Amino acid sequence: MERLNRSNGGAVLLWIVAIALLIFTAARSVHLVTATLPPDMAVLGFAALFGLDIGLLAWLFWTTRSARGGAQRTIGTLMVVVDLAGITAAVIGDTLLVAGGEAYQSAVSTVAVWIVPVIILSNVAAIVGAHLVDPAQSIRDAQRALEDELQWQLADHLRQNAAQVAAGAVPEAAAHKQAEMVAGFLAAIRKPSANGKREMVALNSEGGDVPAQGRTKAPKA
Repeated sequence: MERLNRSNGGAVLLWIVAIALLIFTAARSVHLVTATLPPDMAVLGFAALFGLDIGLLAWLFWTTRSARGGAQRTIGTLMVVVDLAGITAAVIGDTLLVAGGEAYQSAVSTVAVWIVPVIILSNVAAIVGAHLVDPAQSIRDAQRALEDELQWQLADHLRQNAAQVAAGAVPEAAAHKQAEMVAGFLAAIRKPSANGKREMVALNSEGGDVPAQGRTKAPKA
């Protein structure tokens, strides 16, 4: 137990040192990016931190705690190395920028114009790749493939057995249609009279409705 406590204490102390150093490197990275951007875009220097110093911490924690499968761990480890290289280049470039001198302008421009943007775009591509190789995503893709295959086979079955399916549905559909026609016929021979009462009507030979009390009686022989 005592050895475990000493180990935890050493890990905490190491993280304190690492965070302090990352604060220093983050300040240099922001200064480099803001110094090489137009004044109205200087705020983007802070966005660069997500591809450098903050990105390094994020990839480190994700690789050691959340990555699943060899592909994700490979991507995470690679991005830790890439972000660390980007931080190194940014710190050196900012140091040369502060030191001044025409001899350093080419190196600073290379870091600011090429290395930092490439590191940021690498982070974006790695995030997309990490999601694509997620084992859980593979399961979701397999489920969608199964659902698609079931739909295709069902559609094919319905096309091949259309006549049989229709023959089984016709009796019920005919009974439903017959009930609708009977209901419509009964509604047609019952109409409200002028005084609001409903009375029976008959259909004449032309298909018109004639009130029952208005029909003329045939003369008796």
